[in-house]
Amino acid sequence: MNKQEFISTLRKRLKLIAGCDVDERISFYSEIIDDKIEEGMSEEEAVAQIGTVDEVVEQIACDAAPTKPAGDTPKRKRSTLEITLLVIGSPVWGALLISFFAVVYALWVTLWAVAVTLWAVVFSLCLSSIAVIIAGVALLALGEKGTGVLAISAALICAGLAVFTCYGSLMASKGMVALTKLLGRTTKRCFKRRKS
Repeated sequence: MNKQEFISTLRKRLKLIAGCDVDERISFYSEIIDDKIEEGMSEEEAVAQIGTVDEVVEQIACDAAPTKPAGDTPKRKRSTLEITLLVIGSPVWGALLISFFAVVYALWVTLWAVAVTLWAVVFSLCLSSIAVIIAGVALLALGEKGTGVLAISAALICAGLAVFTCYGSLMASKGMVALTKLLGRTTKRCFKRRKS
């Protein structure tokens, strides 16, 4: 998508957001694209680096959402009973919360251990196939044809298993990286909500 298409689509979408200064936002994103083009990027690369129109509109909508001024509604104060129950119950709910995070962490570590173990299996199969090929060639050189051919066949089977296991290990590692990113984003969102 080039700059003109991006700006045109963005302008149409921003008109639907209440309380949004469309011209100011369009000017802002137009300047960002121009700056990136001056730095040597193509128009398409500059637009792609900003993100999709949907992402930009979502961010602007979040920024433009009306917020209540701090003085309008006072925060509800907790009653003495509520505070007392929170303090008395803290050993129970605190322990449950710690247990929950410990279980999630243990599952995460276990899944990473499975991925690491799969890579160890790949490494072992590769090493054993190399070692058995060398042994098979040595046996052939010593005149043990049957045993040498059998050893080389076993080495080729190990090499084939290493290829298949490598594919599985790669998929497991990608899945774990995606899971780790998801957990990180979720944790970050929880802390952002608490701050705001």
